[in-house]
Amino acid sequence: MNQKSKHVMSFFIVLCFGWMAISSAGVLPFMVYFDASQQELADDSIADFSKYLLKNDGTKIYGKYIKWEDDYRDKSEIFMDEKAYPISEILAFRLSPEKFYWKEGNNFYKKIIDGKISIYFAMVNQSYTTATTTTSTPLGNGRTHERTTGGQTRTYSVPIYYYKWQDDNNMIQLDSHEKLKEIVKDCPQAFEKVNMKSKKLSKLMRQNYNYLNEVITLYNNCN
Repeated sequence: MNQKSKHVMSFFIVLCFGWMAISSAGVLPFMVYFDASQQELADDSIADFSKYLLKNDGTKIYGKYIKWEDDYRDKSEIFMDEKAYPISEILAFRLSPEKFYWKEGNNFYKKIIDGKISIYFAMVNQSYTTATTTTSTPLGNGRTHERTTGGQTRTYSVPIYYYKWQDDNNMIQLDSHEKLKEIVKDCPQAFEKVNMKSKKLSKLMRQNYNYLNEVITLYNNCN
């Protein structure tokens, strides 16, 4: 099994556990899935192969080392060559031509598709609390024993995707079938590939984990 196959299999195992966790909470949403191992970046700003921080005002700070390269979420500061910068001042950062991250909230999302529509991805922890149930057992003489179960908080990781239009700094979460159809409606070829019942689209994504990558790439190349 090659490295990419292992990556995809591991991702689908995580995705499956996330889906089961959501299902047990009584919610069955349409699950968007992109192959995050794909690198379809066409950003002309990456020619110098330098690492940099992109500040909110558009200033780029170049350097050799960004601290927390593998632990970049939910931090109050980010370090470039040992100098600290408040996360609130940073809009994005690049670790390499294949690793560009854009901030939304307190998380940085990795760019996996670049073009008229860029797609960003991160695994994010979410929590839910199980329902509480109380049962009573008669003990006689008017006495009962009560037992309460549930009420436990569980955490699971789910893939979260955002899209961003070219030349627009606003990130919008891509979390529904309707949003998919809306963003590609101007390209008939791409729209045809998502204009169907959610159940059918989900089946196509399971059969081809690169399906939505192909849809967005088709849109980005649409005349």
